[in-house]
Amino acid sequence: MRVALHTPFVVHKHTGIARYIFGLLDALAAADGDTEYVCFWPPEAPWPAHLPANFTREPYTIGEQHPAVRILGEQRWMEQVYRTKPFDVLHSPFGYLPPRIICPSVLTVPDLRAFRHPKTFGHLRGAFLRRAIPRSVELADRTLAMSEATRDEILALVPRADPDRVRVSYPGLDARWSAPVPFPDLAAVRERHDLPARFVLAVGTHEGHKNLPRLLIALSRLRETPGFADLHLVLAGATIARGKSDDLGTVIDNLGLGAVTRPLGVVPDEDLPAVYRAATVLAFPSLYEGFGYPPLEAMAVGTPVVTSGASCLPEIADDAAEIVDPLDPASIADGLRRVLSDPARREELVRRGRERAAQFSWDRHAREVIAAYREVGG
Repeated sequence: MRVALHTPFVVHKHTGIARYIFGLLDALAAADGDTEYVCFWPPEAPWPAHLPANFTREPYTIGEQHPAVRILGEQRWMEQVYRTKPFDVLHSPFGYLPPRIICPSVLTVPDLRAFRHPKTFGHLRGAFLRRAIPRSVELADRTLAMSEATRDEILALVPRADPDRVRVSYPGLDARWSAPVPFPDLAAVRERHDLPARFVLAVGTHEGHKNLPRLLIALSRLRETPGFADLHLVLAGATIARGKSDDLGTVIDNLGLGAVTRPLGVVPDEDLPAVYRAATVLAFPSLYEGFGYPPLEAMAVGTPVVTSGASCLPEIADDAAEIVDPLDPASIADGLRRVLSDPARREELVRRGRERAAQFSWDRHAREVIAAYREVGG
């Protein structure tokens, strides 16, 4: 069997979807040496040289254009590839398929943020996704959702979708997250990134659904409580913009938190586990996620987690995190206070977190994806 993987977003290496694609490729390579995989690969993205010989790349030559123009270009290009190098299954891991399906198809839907939080997308891209995702779910032979919450959303959004063809398959965690961080490495990362002694870590972008302004309000309130005046906030991945009233930098300035907020920007992959491990607690009060890697990554390295009770996050965290109301800064502050001030609660969350993170296996995910390929592609 020959499977084509539509993977144009690997150039955005630090995004969740790119991390998912790289994890999927490694997992498929470990689990399946019989299938031939051809990856539609942007020429500007480095090819993972460690992939075995049954993985090849087809240089992806469709440029960044207006979504309506681009999707037509993708369709023509894929049809040309299909005519010259036929494949049995087309898999799109990022939520939409080309308008005309060439062959049996598998669709992965990471989330439905374009519907739930449309302001986090540009106007054209958001409008395109709101049309393309329901159409693609109807067309796909199998749709894989990254959580039960996302599957429920898909079925509510697309009433004509066959529930038997929409399944949940949780992604896995890379092995590096379960490996202990040596003390010298931890100390070096602390020094390299100038990390405070005691800090709340937030990982992610600055987009509105990440809910960072309410986290900042919660931190401001918590620092006024005796015993928490030394607490800092470290932002990994988020950019600090100023100008508009709701920009992250403006909120930080208005709350007087500039001196205790440490923006790291994008953290190199090799340093990120140690940054998690150095944190006193991870705060992830997101309003919406289709899966949500940061809580699991923190759990895997042994850092307690305070996260949101919204969307899929209670499902992913289960009983291994402190769950808070993301719309209420007081609830976020109380959750942080419980974890920071109660050693027994911290130890319980660390133990449960490691156990919970270990349940998310790339091997299992790869086998579920391969099963979908074989079901639709014969």
